[in-house]
Amino acid sequence: MLTIESKINKQIAKNLELEGLKVSKEQQKLILDAINSDKEINNELIRQIAFNNKCS
Repeated sequence: MLTIESKINKQIAKNLELEGLKVSKEQQKLILDAINSDKEINNELIRQIAFNNKCS
């Protein structure tokens, strides 16, 4: 299970920043929740998190 302080999460955030994308702690938590819940990670889910701060 990934957490907000895990090494993998920090690497994901760093990679996104290198791509020019800033991800808030709230968005990081939503991403981790999606990964940990076995939801399918797709473009629509990423858009929901990025623009609406929700993961449905």
